Amino acid sequence: MSKVLNGRTDVAADTRDRVGQMLRSNGYRVASGLPFGVADLLIGSLHGPWAEELIRARSRPRARLTRASSVTTVESDADFGHWLDRAAEA
Repeated sequence: MSKVLNGRTDVAADTRDRVGQMLRSNGYRVASGLPFGVADLLIGSLHGPWAEELIRARSRPRARLTRASSVTTVESDADFGHWLDRAAEA
């Protein structure tokens, strides 16, 4: 999904279309482009060395310049659906 959102060219056209349709059907909106905001780091579990590395990288001073950070755990498809619903309302 992030490759599609970031405009990467190494994504098949049919995959790009499917992801785009899913995002639109769930009310995804492109950020306003303001130089500040919140980045929500979605993690399946906080228990693991990779989770700590992701959080550490996000909290580095340069990463904090334009985005505040929050961490949300999503352990199931239902959790992700609830998060996506809340994000679409924001």
